[in-house]
Parts: sequence; structure tokens; C-alpha cells
Amino acid sequence: VYNIGSDQEVSILELAHRVKALTGSASRVVTVPYEAAYEAGFEDMRRRVPDLAKIRDLLGHAPSTGLDAILSSVIAYERERLTLQRQLLHLRFNLANIFRDLGRLEEARQLDETVLNEQVELLGPHHPHTLMTAGSLAADLRSLGRYEEALKHDEATYASWVEIFGEDNPRTLYALSN
Repeated sequence: VYNIGSDQEVSILELAHRVKALTGSASRVVTVPYEAAYEAGFEDMRRRVPDLAKIRDLLGHAPSTGLDAILSSVIAYERERLTLQRQLLHLRFNLANIFRDLGRLEEARQLDETVLNEQVELLGPHHPHTLMTAGSLAADLRSLGRYEEALKHDEATYASWVEIFGEDNPRTLYALSN
């Protein structure tokens, strides 16, 4: 077994604070008692300090990238990945609208439903893109003659627009017209 990483000791709490600082997050760091995190009888090392001597001897090289640089790299990667994922979801939303315009109604509904579920997970239920897709799904349902389902989606979407953006927001007014 070879340890690859850093022999710098960092507690999980310190790591959480470093990640929070590097991301600029306003999140709270919440601690959970060991007994609540692990089932009875589970034993874990309370302190880890890797010994890198074995890997240094094998390779003649010691890791030189610090923890903050590694964390910054991972954070940048994740931010880029999330940006691309949001863009891809928006493109798929547009594709569903094209399907509906072409009369490929069931394909539009299926795609909007998938995109909506992914947007709720990624962006949250009240993000403008999520609400736009919810309205698009309602339009799909109306086009398929599923009026009761469409009305439920339209009412929920409109209520969310009003709650989050107010009655005079252009998108709120557009949702009202559905």
C-alpha cells in the first residue's frame, strides 16, 4: 500500500472550512457526532497522517502540490462542469420546444420531463430555467390533451413565479397567460 498525497495533517473540520473559504460559500459547517455518523461497533482511525516515505523511495519523488492548490483545481473543474451541465439542460429544453413545434409531442413531453427533473436537482425548484421548463412541460401536456395535468403544472409554476419574482415580473405574467 502506497500513500499518495500529502503528509500534512488536516482535520475534516479544517478541510471543511478551507473548502468553504475557497468556494466563497456562505454555508454553515455542521458537525455530526461520531456515534451518529457510524453504526455501533464501527471503528475508524480518528487521526490520519500519511507516511510518504515508501512512495518517495519507490519513485524518488515527493508530491509537491499543496492541498489548497488541489482543492482550487477541483473547485474550478466542478464549476466548469456545472456550467456546462446547465448549458446542456437549456439546449435540451430548446430541443423539446422544437419537438413540440414539429408535432412530436410525446418526445417533447418526455424530454421536458427529464430536463425538469435534472434542473430541480441541479438548480433547485425555483430557478428561472426550472420554472420555464415546468411551463414547457405543461404546454406539452396541453398539446397532448392532458388538460388536468397541464393545469396543475401551470398553477404550480405560476405560484412559484409570483412567490419568487413577484406579480409584475414579465415571466410571471407570461406564466399567467398559460
